[in-house]
Amino acid sequence: MSVLRAMFIDDEPNILSGLRRMLRGQRGEWEMVFANSGPEGLALMDAQPVDVLVCDMRMPGMDGVAVMAAVRERFPSTARIILTGQTDRESVIAALGLTQRFLLKPCRPEDLVAAIEQVVEVRRAVSEGQIQAFLGSVHALPRPPAVYTRIVEVSSRPDCEVADLVEVIEGDIATATEVLKLVNSGVFCTPHPVDTLDGAVVLLGFDAIQALALASSALRSEVPVPVSFDLDAVAHYSTVVAAMCRRIAAGEGGDRGGVSAAFLSGLLHTVGLLVQIGANPAGWERVREASVDPWSQAAAEREAFACTSTQASAYLLGLWGFAEPIVHTVLEQPVCPEDLLATPAACALTYARVRVGWPGAALPEDSGGYLTAERAARWDEWCAELREDAVVWPPVRG
Repeated sequence: MSVLRAMFIDDEPNILSGLRRMLRGQRGEWEMVFANSGPEGLALMDAQPVDVLVCDMRMPGMDGVAVMAAVRERFPSTARIILTGQTDRESVIAALGLTQRFLLKPCRPEDLVAAIEQVVEVRRAVSEGQIQAFLGSVHALPRPPAVYTRIVEVSSRPDCEVADLVEVIEGDIATATEVLKLVNSGVFCTPHPVDTLDGAVVLLGFDAIQALALASSALRSEVPVPVSFDLDAVAHYSTVVAAMCRRIAAGEGGDRGGVSAAFLSGLLHTVGLLVQIGANPAGWERVREASVDPWSQAAAEREAFACTSTQASAYLLGLWGFAEPIVHTVLEQPVCPEDLLATPAACALTYARVRVGWPGAALPEDSGGYLTAERAARWDEWCAELREDAVVWPPVRG
């Protein structure tokens, strides 16, 4: 495996010196380059591109936003991270449209190393250069919305309470609507209607609220899509798939973290599809015609877009900082019958995608892996009423 090449740009020499000291332990694994300004960093990248760029936000002349825009245009395969002490939320949100991660100073060494390694891990998982270049350069790349960023910020506080999160959600009507719609959709089998955001947050949990804000924003994005593509159907499909994954994980004895990860994987596994369709609407028409199950869809996507929609989704989720189990559950899609090493979560997501999107399609024959015929029958029983809410895939307007 090649050595990681990382660049750090900051106009303050003391900051760069501090970064050198912080990252001394990575010298055997990383090749690190340091620059005092955006123009200097770009000139160094012209001579030799880097895998990851970590750049300060506020610099004289060419600021971090301008640097990230130039890097996205000229070096789309480079992963981009903003590291700043700036608290101007509008500037932060603007930068998020150009970066894949955002870290606040002061940043602990282990947090910075983890963020860099995660974006690189996703790049390596989606290893083909053409895929990295395609996804890295798309100008319509959905970015984490302001409400999502605020939810992450608030929920990460040790003293965060339900009321704090409710206050954030109340400031975004679309997210508040989606939260109440989901909690009352039948997915969670609530005995009584939930008509308050307090009750919804308690029932869904902080992680689900974060993911819902992100998914809702992606489906409200301004990415142009073909008239035949039904965004409402995608949202409903993803919600039902997520509900199935959640129920299966709970039924199989998963802990709270595992159940939450299963739900998030199901809810967010389609976010990359919007990027692909926005960049190549004609490719979507070819995929739509060829999709009779998740495996034929994946094959058609590789031909039309150079990668599958779940690879695109995993790439985005990893760069946005979602946990590794969620990223890899999505990346493994669809699980192939001969893959005996597929994780239980990935098998559950493939099962749910088939049952919801292609209810008439057969599951792979039992080949000795996790998804046995006996287990599939048990899942069918657990998810019987959810299967009645199937959404025929691909999502085409009538």
